Amino acid sequence: MASKICDTPIALISLIDDKRQRFKSCYDLEPESTPKEISFCQHAIKSDEIYEIENALESDLFKQNPEVSGDPKIHFYAGVPFKTPEGQNIGTLCVIDRKARKLTEEQKGLLKPFAISVISQLELKKQTLQLKK
Repeated sequence: MASKICDTPIALISLIDDKRQRFKSCYDLEPESTPKEISFCQHAIKSDEIYEIENALESDLFKQNPEVSGDPKIHFYAGVPFKTPEGQNIGTLCVIDRKARKLTEEQKGLLKPFAISVISQLELKKQTLQLKK
């Protein structure tokens, strides 16, 4: 749905720990995880707002990233951080494109509440699993 909202070929639900970014759900991307040090997500979780890189090839922070210069050739990234009820940002709902672009205000307005619903579902699943123990 995030891919449809933002008209991007790739969408991910990712969680990040001290070493890796793990993909809980992927649309049109193969790996199950990436090292944290090359993840875009590690930067997106530092804020509570949408983190958008319109053209990674022009970004000093990302132009040398192997995911930009090599496969999957990320040129555009937008991520909405997942905030737990305890206030910790643990991952993102993100959309990716292989070409430079910019989200419209309408896309941003739809993506953020969608991300909130995703983290709510993840938290509900976590609580359900805890109750079954």
